Parts: sequence; structure tokens; C-alpha cells
Amino acid sequence: MRRPAAGRRLPVAVGLALAAPAVPLVVALVARRHPVWVPDLDLALTELRVRDVGSSHGPLVGLPGRIGTLEQQGSHPGPISFYLLAPIYRALGSTSFALQVATVALHLAAATATVALVLRRVGRAWALAVSGALVVLIAGVGPDLFTEPWNPYLPILWWPAFLVGVWCCLQGDARGIAVVVIAGAICGQTHVPYLGPVVVLTVLAVAGWLRWGAAPRRGQAILGAALLAVALWAPPLLDQVRHDPGNASLLADHLLSPPQPAIGGRTGARLVLERLDLAHLVRSAVVDPGLLGERYPTTPSAGRGALLVVALAAVGALTRGRTTASGRAALVVAVGALAAAWVASARIVGHPWPYLMLWVWPVGLWAALSVAGSVLARSVPSATGRRVASIVGVLVVVGLTVRAAADARLAEPTNPTVSRTVLALVPDVVASLEPEGRYLVTWSDAVHLGAHGYGMVDELERRGIDVVVPATFATPFGEHRSVEGRAVDGQLVVATGRFISRWRAQPGREVAEADVRTPSERAEASRLRAELAAVLEDAGLPELVPLVDDNLFAVAVDPRVPEAARPLLDRLDVLGAAAAVFLVPPGSALP
Repeated sequence: MRRPAAGRRLPVAVGLALAAPAVPLVVALVARRHPVWVPDLDLALTELRVRDVGSSHGPLVGLPGRIGTLEQQGSHPGPISFYLLAPIYRALGSTSFALQVATVALHLAAATATVALVLRRVGRAWALAVSGALVVLIAGVGPDLFTEPWNPYLPILWWPAFLVGVWCCLQGDARGIAVVVIAGAICGQTHVPYLGPVVVLTVLAVAGWLRWGAAPRRGQAILGAALLAVALWAPPLLDQVRHDPGNASLLADHLLSPPQPAIGGRTGARLVLERLDLAHLVRSAVVDPGLLGERYPTTPSAGRGALLVVALAAVGALTRGRTTASGRAALVVAVGALAAAWVASARIVGHPWPYLMLWVWPVGLWAALSVAGSVLARSVPSATGRRVASIVGVLVVVGLTVRAAADARLAEPTNPTVSRTVLALVPDVVASLEPEGRYLVTWSDAVHLGAHGYGMVDELERRGIDVVVPATFATPFGEHRSVEGRAVDGQLVVATGRFISRWRAQPGREVAEADVRTPSERAEASRLRAELAAVLEDAGLPELVPLVDDNLFAVAVDPRVPEAARPLLDRLDVLGAAAAVFLVPPGSALP
């Protein structure tokens, strides 16, 4: 009777390990079903690129980034995320929610691959531990982030899959090679901060496979991996051949000769150590889920992160030659990933935004699991001890999953006011246009850096309207959407804030207006603007006061702005502004 009972426990443990990361993601997706979401800024550009897949304008590179110059802007390395999102997106009707479903499916594939590989190599106990770590990561950074296809977010769960693939290669497991190639392509192409670490650890994986892989299959596996890599990297290679300069050249110039000094090794090390502060991550997952980053009420500690590095070094020294092959491989991957993280972080140019280093948190989790694995490998617990540990492990994973799911129920879009505003504007805009006409879309945005305009382009194209953008936006939107050399029947201007009154004084007609804020929110916005102006005056920054009404984003990113102004800026950004759309003669501009 005991053997069947054990047999029944096996599927439960395995099922929990595989399902736990999926639960908060699915709950967040259901929460995002209503109201209808309108992508804006980079998210709108992502949907446009996904929509291009399979057409004559199939994307060859990733989203544009802070690469190169405005005149010759570079993009993230490759378009693989667009191609992976496209099938589900198309199958579900090419709606914005279909894009969210495709995004969550991509994350689920990564989490499943990670847990399945660990399960295959070292069994269900460690698969459950890795599953719990993934739930902590999901809850810590916020389940709602995993419903939006922003390129810094898309690789978050593929990075652990990549690390597990490298770990498998160091043990001679052929399945690791394919995972390294696929997950590495997704990470390295989608967001450039991953590119260097992917290259370094891929070399480590190949070297490990050549050393420990089964001799008869080494050549075959490497050849297969090389062919797969060429196929996955073919679009950016084709772009490099077709264009002068190609995006790869722009990337290389930017990385090797950055426009300003990088933050350097000392700052890079501090930032990495802060993201090894797993106490901070766990607190975020359990107490205040989804609040990692600039608005989190407490900050991570580099000192606590350094303790993890010390523990990793001590365990590596004390267990050298006295741990399992899996344990040794895990420690090697942890050390390699930390070294790559430090080098990559030291090369950050400009402000080190939190999204640039989200991928370091999984490295900390991997390092902690590596330390635990090496320590536990030296002790053989009793049958009772193993049973108790299993029960505790199941309870912990279940508890973490329930907590993450509870937070996921509150998932909402990044810019809900922008989404609601564009949805309110679109029907009147469409009704004012000729179905067969072509229209240039421009914007004058006082708050969100053109978010309403990006969303308007995406929504009008979704409804079959032929829209183009100024030639200066050819790189972000695609050259086939540029007005360069094309006649248009009119110009649509999306204006927000006080730009509305300025456009009302210009030739043309207003075709739509919306202010989705409540009266109390509008009054709050007026009060906060006055408070912000006073703070800037007191800080000796009177030149920034006019920008509060003209370009709030420029104020927000100015490093001189005092900390006292940050809460005001954050709240004004959330409140947004009124918006209107004007149909004006082509070529119109404000004086």
C-alpha cells in the first residue's frame, strides 16, 4: 500500500512545481481582460511589429532603444519576440488582449521549460524549490509586468531557463544545448543588456558540453545548435546585410564607443549587490508585491547582497571536490553569471533605470539555490527529515503562490489614464475620416512623451485606417509607416494639456475631445502642479517650471530635481491630462 501512496504523491509534487508559476500569471491575465487596454509608447510599437510579422515588412530587428543618435537611432538586437508572439496574437483575433495572452503564454513556456529541466536532472524536490524561486521572482517584480509585452520584461523568465540550460550543458546533458540557444536568442535579441552575459555564458555552456558531453554526440549536438542559432539570428544578420549602416553596426558603435561615460565598475558592483539582496526581494513578494524599483518604500542593501557573494565563495571553497556534479555545475553557473552581471552593469550608459537590471534578481536566486544545494548535498537527512522537508516545501510554495495570485487580481495597465483616453477619442476620430484616405498622425503631448499619439496610430491601424508618421519616427514605427515621399489627405494632431488651446487657435477642426479624470482628480492635478512649481522654485530651478505644463517627462528625468518633487511627479503622471484630436492641413505645426 505504501508504494501506491508514494506514487500518488509524485504527480502532486510535480504538478505543483509546474503549475505554481502559472497561477499568478493567469490570474493577472484574467484581471486584465477588462477594461479594454490600449498599448502606448513601446507597447504600441511592439503590437505594430507583431502585426507586421508575415507581411512584406516583417521585422528584422527589435524595438528602438537608447542606441545611436536621433538621426540614426539603433534598435535592440533582434525581432524574435515579435515572431513568437504573432501566432497566438493572430489566432485570437489580433486584439490588444490577444497580445497579452500571447505574452503570458511566452512567459509560461519559459517557466515550464525551467522547472521541467530541473525535474529531469535532479528530481522533484529541487524542481519544487526552483518553482518557488520563480514565484518569488514573479511576485517580487509584480505579476502585472508579465501581462505587457515590453522588451525589458519579456526575457525575465527566459533568463532562468537560459541559466538552467547552461547548467545542463556543464553536466553533459544534450537538452541543455537547445535551451541555451533558444533562451539565449530570446534574451539577447529582445533587450540589449542581456547580450553580453548571453555570449559569455554560451561560451561556457559550449565548453562544458565539449568537455563532459557524450563523445559520440558532441559533434552532432554542436552542429545542430549552430544551425538553430543561425536560423534564430537570421533576421538581424539580414538587416546588417541590407542596410548601411546595419543595426548590428550601430549597436557595436554604441557599445564600444558610448556617447557618454559608462557608470563604471564601482557603481555597477553596487547595483549588482543590491539585486542580490534576496531579503528585499522576498519582502517585496510577501509584504508589498510588485514594488521593486524606484517607488518601493525601502531600498535593497548592497551589504546584504555581499553576504550572498561571501556565502557563494565560502561554499565553493569548502565543498571543492566534495559535492555532486550538479552542485559543482550550479556553482560555476552562479559565479559566471555574477561576473557577467558586474561587467554588463559597469557598462551601463546614462541613468541606470531599474528595468535595465531586472535580470540580475534571478542570478541572485540561482546563487542562493546553488549554495543551498551544495550544503545539503553533504548531509543525508533521515526518511522522516526528508518527509518533513517535503511537506514544508509544498506549504511554502503553495503559500507564495496564493500570495502572488492575490496581488495578481489587482493587475492594471502601466498607463491606465492614457488607455482610457485613447479609447474615448478613437470612435469620433474614425467617424471624421474618409475610409480610403491616408492621414499623418502627429502629437503635442504635455505629459507622457507622445503616448496618446502612439496609441492612436496603433488603434487607427487596427481599424483599417491608413496612417503614417513623420519621417523622424521611421525607425520606431517602421519605414513603411513613414510619411516620407507619400501624399496624405490630412493631418491628425493628438494634443494634451495646454497644447489643446494652442491647437484650437490654428486652422483646422477639432474632431474629438476627452478628459476621463473625475472632477476631484482634475482639482488634485491643478493643486499638485502648483506645489511642484513651488518646489522647483525653492530648489533654484525656475527654468523647469514652464516644463511642468509643457513637458512633464523632461522634468521627471532631470537629475537636478529634488527628491521632494518625486511623489508629485509620480502622481501627476498617473493623473494624466485631457486630450483632443484635431484634423488640420498637412504640414501644420505650432508657431
